[in-house]
This record gives sequence, structure tokens and C-alpha cells, in this order.
Amino acid sequence: RELLLVWTVGLNGECFPDTYGFKIGKGGFKTLAMQMHWNNPEQRADYVDSSGLSIYLSTDIRENDAGIMTVGQTDLVIPPRMESVKQYGHCGKECTASYPERILISSLMFHMHYLGQAGILRHTRNGTVLQTITADPYSYDSPETFNFFDNPIEFQRGDEMKLTCDFRSTHVDEVTYFGEATSEEMCYAFITFYPKTAEIGSLSCLSHGSLGVCNNGSGYSINEGDSSCDFFKFATTEIR
Repeated sequence: RELLLVWTVGLNGECFPDTYGFKIGKGGFKTLAMQMHWNNPEQRADYVDSSGLSIYLSTDIRENDAGIMTVGQTDLVIPPRMESVKQYGHCGKECTASYPERILISSLMFHMHYLGQAGILRHTRNGTVLQTITADPYSYDSPETFNFFDNPIEFQRGDEMKLTCDFRSTHVDEVTYFGEATSEEMCYAFITFYPKTAEIGSLSCLSHGSLGVCNNGSGYSINEGDSSCDFFKFATTEIR
């Protein structure tokens, strides 16, 4: 499975430049599934939803296929009554060493819920910060999409990214954890890149606490410093 696109409250949709697109049909996506997230804490039965998604196709095939790269932290613990709580996602060279030699980043969107107040993504190479992309203030109801269509960011094999999500919980009385409900929180950056090849698919470089969960397009692995293990073997091995 691969991520094709993400929509959230406040976004009008996304148009792609002439340099790339997402291939549909032969050699591309043949089946699409749309996952919807609703939040109904009052468990009301009188809500009606008419949300939908329109995908526009073109027979003018673009030069490059695009993919989605996800950077984030999935182990969030946000104490209540705090002006600022920073949580971090690290995409290290242990993961990106198996990425393509060179990809171009064309757009980026931060994703948090209602406690999110700012997002920062730093792109580094050999310890030097090359790019800093900041959404401050961040708004769940009107998130900003950063487009680099004219000057895409070159991301090389072995480069690193550090994501900072800044949360404000001054109006919350309980600890907030990671989750899909808007009363819970997320910390993601969704990045559109090209070229995507049939071998790599989409990419993800996630943190769960101090663990790195890496998908280089051909499978998952867990990284902790210089050690790594097969994710599926780790998850399915019986412990006695």
C-alpha cells in the first residue's frame, strides 16, 4: 500500500506542476481506497456527512512519477496546562542510507491536531542544516502547504530530517497521547517528492519514542542507533 494524497480541514486541494504526477493505470495505481476520519465524542446520531474527493486525470503523461514521504513521531505524551511542549521526529541516516541517491522535494505539509501551535522541519547533510521550513503559527483548521515547484529541495542519500512539533495544552486538564481523534494528537510532515520509481514506492521515516521505523519502499526496519532488525520478524516472533 502507498499513500497517494492527504486532505484535512482547511485545504482546498492540490494541483501538481507539469514536472510530475501520480500515475494511474498501467504501471501505476490501479486501485484506490479512501480512508475517512470522523470525530463524534457526543455519539450523536443526527450528523450527516457529504464529504467527497475529486481526482482529475490527464492523458498528458508527466515526465516524473511522484511519491509521498512521511516523517513523524508516533509516541506522543503531552502534559496538561503547558504553554509549550515540543515533540521530535528524527529521520536519520540509518534509514536514508537506503533511499534513492537523489530525490527532489516539491511540497510539504505539517499535520497536528488542535494542540499544535508550530511545526519546524530541518534538513541536514553531514551535520550542516541546509533548509529550515517553519509553520508558526500552525492552525489545524487552516494548515499551510509549502510549495517548492520552481526550486525543489534536493534530498540526497544519507541526508537527515528533524521534525519539531510544538503543542500548547493550557486549556486541557489531562495528558494527551497520540491518536486519530482530534482530541488526541499527531506529529507528521507529509512530503511530496519525485522521481518515484517502481522499486521504491512511497517512503516513510518515523520515530516511535527513540526508535526509528524506516520504510525505504521495499520493507520496514527498526533502527536504534547503529543497530537494526527486521520489523516483521520482530513483531511476529513469539517470546518465551
